[in-house]
Amino acid sequence: TAKDQAVTAAIATESKVDLADAWSFANNLPDGPSRTTAINGLVAAAAKDNPAQLGAILAEMPSGPDQLKDVTTLSEAWSNGDDASFNAWVNQLPKGDMRDTALVQYNASGVAGRHPDQAVKRMNSITNSDLRATQIQIALSKLAATNLQSALDLLQKANLTDDQKSSLANVLTKASTPGN
Repeated sequence: TAKDQAVTAAIATESKVDLADAWSFANNLPDGPSRTTAINGLVAAAAKDNPAQLGAILAEMPSGPDQLKDVTTLSEAWSNGDDASFNAWVNQLPKGDMRDTALVQYNASGVAGRHPDQAVKRMNSITNSDLRATQIQIALSKLAATNLQSALDLLQKANLTDDQKSSLANVLTKASTPGN
């Protein structure tokens, strides 16, 4: 509605001045579509304008689907920006779903293709071993398409079991062989 758009625009504007105040206002709106729209708009704006402060706010949120959705938005926006500030933020998060979600989304947003060595290093800290293996495979597959040996070298540094490394080495080698 027009009212929702006006509230969302006002909150986005306030977020440039005082993100914490804008966050508090949006979260104190009555539950419902207007609140959801306002928070989504705030997260989208703050992810671009002030990702580090938004990251600190999200880290204080209760765990759950809303937090993970907002972390996904933040990480995607951050992937086009400052790697150092993202790394500082994500490295201070406790291990768990929020941190894993941030790492996966950040790398899925293109960082893995541009910097596979950094992607593998980040993916090594994912708590869930199956998710870690999948994400490392994604990063290394992009590299293996152009430089199989570099991908295999990075694989040896991956935080995977020997069986996972062997299996992934076979997948990468087969995928990079012409005709497969």
